[in-house]
Amino acid sequence: MALEDPLAKHEAQTGEIHANPTQLRFDMWSRIRQASDRLASGEGGNPKDLQKIVRDSLTIVEPWERYFTFPGPTSVEHIRHKLESNDYELLASETDRLDRLLSELGDAASALPDAFDLTVHTDELIKSAGERHYFTVLMCDTLSPHQL
Repeated sequence: MALEDPLAKHEAQTGEIHANPTQLRFDMWSRIRQASDRLASGEGGNPKDLQKIVRDSLTIVEPWERYFTFPGPTSVEHIRHKLESNDYELLASETDRLDRLLSELGDAASALPDAFDLTVHTDELIKSAGERHYFTVLMCDTLSPHQL
């Protein structure tokens, strides 16, 4: 049975269960990027369906983002705001940037001054991040993010 596209009918209704939260995040941010690109181009599906894909994917990824430094919970809200303001060109540009930085740098992208500064070319950001030493420290405590 062939599925009508809007991102393969929202990846067959997001039925695949992920045992790996990191892979889930990569998949959801990639889906957000793809739907955002289609919204910006005006091709590839009904805008309402594509908006729903972005909203659903943000809802899926949101609880996990608080455990990661990049893109993090503030980026979820930032992208949601861009979607709600119907600024699809900027939404597509920012999700392309975010998805690429996440794919190539992972949490190390959090050390970048501003991942959403589109005046700096993505390749330059990746090169500058590669020149820095980065490591992750896992803290298990009841501290809020503001207490860190």
